[in-house]
Amino acid sequence: MDPGDAGGTSSGGASSGGTSSGGTSSGGFGAGGSGNSAGTGATGGAGGNFAQCDAPGTCALVPTNCCGYCQPGAPLSGFLAVNEKYVGEVLGGLCADPVACPDCVTWQDPHYLALCRSGECTAVDLRQDDLSACNVHSDCKLRWGSNCCESCSGNQEDIIVYNKNANFAAEVCGPFGGACPPCMPPEFPEYLLPYCDAGHCRWTLVGP
Repeated sequence: MDPGDAGGTSSGGASSGGTSSGGTSSGGFGAGGSGNSAGTGATGGAGGNFAQCDAPGTCALVPTNCCGYCQPGAPLSGFLAVNEKYVGEVLGGLCADPVACPDCVTWQDPHYLALCRSGECTAVDLRQDDLSACNVHSDCKLRWGSNCCESCSGNQEDIIVYNKNANFAAEVCGPFGGACPPCMPPEFPEYLLPYCDAGHCRWTLVGP
């Protein structure tokens, strides 16, 4: 089984799941592209660029609709990468004509990241990004979530895998993020094995 399904805890500028709230999707914002990154298309009504950034850990993903996604499988193009200081403004535009959303918990793949690259918040799928590029199995390392601070919940759905030689923290941790919560991430289950497959790190289940 390849990695894939989950939310995570929210910290260090990366977005994660929560409960959905009222609203419907409405115009003004778009996301394009496919593969390992998607264009933000997030511009303000006055021509401002909601995706502009100047430091790591300052970007967040928001869905391109008001209510978010209740089930796994939403494509990366279903999210906008925006500067975290504009999240409220972007969501306000998406939910301009609010109605009741489905009674479900919104879901976001922990492999989807919003990273500040070349001065612009960019939506990235970690599984296809340079952060997970590998040559041998020993390049790959498990991690509890994609936020700056690793999750302490022990929820298997939070687990991601990346190249241990990549400076992952430098991409996801902001300059003013502060200390992580005083908890210790749990040990990884023995039946999870990180490995290199087709040039990118993955994890799989092992054992009987």
